[in-house]
Order: sequence, then C-alpha cells, then structure tokens
Amino acid sequence: MLSDQGVRKVEGAFLELDSCRQQSQVITQQVSNCEQQTKLDSALEEQQAGAISKLNAALADKDQILARSEAAHRAELKAVRGTWRTRLYHAAEIFAGGFIAGVLVR
Repeated sequence: MLSDQGVRKVEGAFLELDSCRQQSQVITQQVSNCEQQTKLDSALEEQQAGAISKLNAALADKDQILARSEAAHRAELKAVRGTWRTRLYHAAEIFAGGFIAGVLVR
C-alpha cells in the first residue's frame, strides 16, 4: 500500500501524463494541418503554373496573329502604293502630262 504522499505523486504523474498526451495530440493535429496546407499550396502552385503557361501560349498566339496581320497590312500598302519603279513611272507620266499641257497652252 502507498502512503498519502506516494498516492499524490502517482496522481501528479498521471495528470502530467494526460497533459503530455494532450500536447502530443495538439502537436499531431498541427503537423497534420501543416501537411494539408502544404498539399493545398502545392496544388495552388500547379494551378497557377498551368494558368501562366496558358497565358504565355495565348500571348504567343496573339503575337503570331499580330505579325501576320502586320505582314498582310504591309503587303496591302505595297500593293496600293506600288513599287518604286511604278511610282517613278507614274510621276514621269504626270510630269510629262503637265509639260505637254504647258507647251500646248503656250
């Protein structure tokens, strides 16, 4: 049989053991929460990486569309303006027409 002092020490040890078990459960729960948060963060990073790659692909497509549009615009301008040779020929026609009109008016 235990003395009163021994019983109090055993009760104190049991209380301390219960406290340690509760602390262990809290720590285990915190570790579990951290692991869940890590998984969520990882999933979020993957989602963001996917979104960024989609945006980069969209930007590349936009750049290609703009480049094609600009090339078509330049070709259209070249067709409207003509080449240097045709412009020079056209200017010579206008000059000759003006020159002939000037001679005829005199």
